[in-house]
Amino acid sequence: MRSHILLVLVLLAVCFAGVRRPAAAQAEFGGLGGVTFADITGDDAQEDLDRTVGFLAGAFGRFQLGQIIAFQPEAQFVRKGAEGDFAGGEAAVKLAYIDIPLFLSFGLPSMTAFHVLLGPTFSFEVGCTVDIDTALGDCDGDCDDEDEFDDERKSFVAGATVGVGLDLPLGGLNAFLDGCFNIDLESFAEAEDTDIKNQVFQIVAGLRFPLGG
Repeated sequence: MRSHILLVLVLLAVCFAGVRRPAAAQAEFGGLGGVTFADITGDDAQEDLDRTVGFLAGAFGRFQLGQIIAFQPEAQFVRKGAEGDFAGGEAAVKLAYIDIPLFLSFGLPSMTAFHVLLGPTFSFEVGCTVDIDTALGDCDGDCDDEDEFDDERKSFVAGATVGVGLDLPLGGLNAFLDGCFNIDLESFAEAEDTDIKNQVFQIVAGLRFPLGG
């Protein structure tokens, strides 16, 4: 886990080292929140799983690299997982992650209100619960109550995120609305022969504020 955190910090340092000192108007920070529609995919995922609805919340910085390109690192708390049928009822796996997307944001010269987001995402698991609702009764539990469950999942997973967004000036506020798709690039199962990945569609809204302004 420590090596993965160090890797992310090194990548952030490299990215920041390449960013020239911007004027206050070119550097921004902000907060964001949104809705997630998550499921689990992969060769070993159950075929009839349904999406589960969750949420995300976080903060970000934005640093202008050129006229239409910006570097946008983010930190998000994100709900992931999936739902499915179980013993005549329903079961839901609810995973919680701290996601660190490192976006390049590209403006579109002919449509200045639109932007495209693209970059790697580093996910650190911070929680997992299983909810089972059947005719025989309900069961809610922490995945980590038993050691074997904890050992079956990786604490760190690398992924990628792409998205499109719209800038929404609201009076003196710089608001935005993004639609993003995030998918793991590796299985989050610890076993080498098991292929299961998170994939999440996100609707995100937020506000940007100038740094030093």
